[in-house]
Order: sequence, then structure tokens, then C-alpha cells
Amino acid sequence: MLFGLGFLGDEDSRGVIQWARDLERHEHLSRLWVADEHFLRDPWVQLGAIAAATARVSIGICITDPYIRHPALTAAAAATLQELSSGRALLGLGAGSTGFPALGLTPRLPAQAVTECIELCRRMWHEPRAFSYQGQQVQFLDDNLDFKPP
Repeated sequence: MLFGLGFLGDEDSRGVIQWARDLERHEHLSRLWVADEHFLRDPWVQLGAIAAATARVSIGICITDPYIRHPALTAAAAATLQELSSGRALLGLGAGSTGFPALGLTPRLPAQAVTECIELCRRMWHEPRAFSYQGQQVQFLDDNLDFKPP
């Protein structure tokens, strides 16, 4: 049986990196997750550090949403993590639950927003030329990733 563990983001980042190194030694551990809990430590920064400090386990964000971070930026971050981790990146998407009032956000149509996030991410990873995407919740106008994702 394989297991995965998650980091909340409330611990010192240097400690998280050491913990990830130590945990990777356990043969039944297959995944390390970093939670995208708003106003804790930045999960993408921690994931990059974990990717550089480990070699075997898959690593992923648990769970990011299409409201706090635009899906095009999520696509770029996930592609960068995939590159840095040599193909071990995982992308967890959801509707989100924290931080919205403080940022003046009111999430609407969460299932639609997540679906459109998935659609836009896939296009970002595969379209070599500028394109536009117009969903009910997500818009992206005439651009593309400036690098080819792995």
C-alpha cells in the first residue's frame, strides 16, 4: 500500500524541506502535497524547494482554486513544477474555501470555474501559439506560455 502526506504551510519552510527529504526515504510514501491555504506560506515556492530536495516522490498542490490564482498562472506554475521535478508534479484543483472575504472575492459557479480552469490549463500546456479562451468564469486573451512544458 502506498501513502501520501500533506504539509499545511504553517511550519518553517526550511523544516518542511528537511521533512520531505526524510519522508522520501520511506518506501511506502509515494506523494507529498502542499496545501494552498491562503495567508500561510506560498505553496508553489515550497513545492519548488521540495522538488529540488527530493528525487522519487510525486509532489503536488493540494488544492488550488481558480479564484485566488488565475488559471493561466496555475498552468504556468504547474508546468514549471513539472519541469523542476522531472515529471513528478501533481495538480490538485478545487473550488477553494479560504481567503475570499479578505480579498473581496465572491466565488460564483464553482464547478464551472474548476472545469474552465482544467480546460485552460490543458490548452496552455499544448498550444504553441497565442490563443484566447472565453468561459463563463475564466477569460484569457491572445497569449500563451513562453516556454514548452515537459
